[in-house]
This record gives sequence, structure tokens and C-alpha cells, in this order.
Amino acid sequence: MLQIPAKTEQGVFLRNCIDLYEEMHREIKNCKNKNVQEDELVQACFEIAGLYKEKMIAAVRNHTFERVEDEILFFKQIKPLFHAEVEFYTYCYHIILFKTVELEADKNELRNFYKRQLQRKEKLKKENPVFYEYVQERNTYADAEWFTRHNNSRDSSLFDALMGKYLALEKFEDYLRTIMATEC
Repeated sequence: MLQIPAKTEQGVFLRNCIDLYEEMHREIKNCKNKNVQEDELVQACFEIAGLYKEKMIAAVRNHTFERVEDEILFFKQIKPLFHAEVEFYTYCYHIILFKTVELEADKNELRNFYKRQLQRKEKLKKENPVFYEYVQERNTYADAEWFTRHNNSRDSSLFDALMGKYLALEKFEDYLRTIMATEC
């Protein structure tokens, strides 16, 4: 559970962002309860996630953090959640495209494709070993450098997008293992 500052202006902003994330998840859940094709579902969830990500970005552009701890909390733990949802549905859509193009694919081809998709996380680890270890070990020593605004940006830090990608790959890996167990 995130530690949100007590009823301060910062706490209200951070709480509003978390509420926005929860609202996004309710919309996605409602979408999943509809009886639609898988590709339509993933597209709709992607659009919902993108819309809420844009709302969150608009909110942070107009916000000034008074404490660096609140800024770190936002860019390390809150904003990446939104980015992760968009990334996750992008990966899911990639699977749908493969299945559509490879209609004649047998179970071995599909299993090999899924195994290649599982390598995405390993690729992230190889390309960003310091970041990956930092996250895995729950380090904080570089938070002020990595998870605060940089280069006069109002809506990003050095690593919030990469943190979102990391979270998306965690979720995607679970998703892949589930569908591999049922489809292969």
C-alpha cells in the first residue's frame, strides 16, 4: 500500500491520482464483462488506459510538488502504473496480431512465439542491468535522481517510463504463462 501524506495539498493530489487509477481499472473491468471479441476487448482496454494516462499527465503538468518524497512517490510508484497498463495491452495486441496472421500456426509455433514473448523481460534486464537490479532489490539510493522531474519536464522523470515497462512485463509474463497453460 502506498503511503500518502495526510490531508495536505500533496496528499490530495496523490490520492486523486490513485483514485484515477482505480477508476481506470473499474472501466477496464466493466469492459471485460462485455461479450466482445478478444481483439475488440484489448483495443478497448488499451484506449481506456491511454485516456486515463493522458488525464494523469495533464494533472501532473499543472502540479508543483512541495516535497521531493512526494515527487518520488508519484514518478516511481503512481505514474508507472498508468504507463504499465498501456504497455500491457500493447503486448496483448501483439499476441492477437500473431494469432490473426498465423491462423494456420500449430501449437508448437504458438508455444515458440509465447516463449519469445517471455524473453521481453530478460531483454529489459540485459539492456538495463543497473535499473533492473535497483528495482528487484527495492533500492532507494538513486530515487531523487531517477524519479524526479528532469530537463525542465513537467510530466516525466528519467525512469518512470522504464518502471512502467517493468511493471507491464511483470503482468504480461503472468498473462502469458496462463494462456500457455490453456492454449499449448
